[in-house]
Amino acid sequence: MSDESEQVGIQEVGQFIDQTTETEALWQPRRTAQAVGLRVLEELVELLLELQVKPGDIFAAVADSLANQAYKVSDMKGKTIFPSQLIASTRVKPSPTNVLEEAADVTLTLRDLLYRLGITEAVLIATEREKWDRFIQKEFAVSGKGCLYSKKPHITY
Repeated sequence: MSDESEQVGIQEVGQFIDQTTETEALWQPRRTAQAVGLRVLEELVELLLELQVKPGDIFAAVADSLANQAYKVSDMKGKTIFPSQLIASTRVKPSPTNVLEEAADVTLTLRDLLYRLGITEAVLIATEREKWDRFIQKEFAVSGKGCLYSKKPHITY
């Protein structure tokens, strides 16, 4: 168990999950950034539900976000791009700069939410460390895309 005041590091999380998914499921492909990104969305939905956001409002926000991205790409390309065409109409490989900037947007927006909720950095770090220390003691299942989940009795793997 680590010192509660020590922040859980990016390398600590990623390396633990990489090692666990490789040993738990050697036959499965390595984790993809897309699969882990979808896990972020899953956790965000849990957070939104905890904040009493209605499921319909969550669906609407995702649809609006996709439409907004389609408008941006349409404007760039000078032709109509529908949300279903977003990936096919953009770059072949993600831009590391854009990925980093979008990740920064996510963390900055989360910090704003925590501020609105009255949660301090120290409380977040301590809670994150406690949750991580409990998480690494669990039994895990690996999804087909390589994402790591703690096993739950109501889910069959």
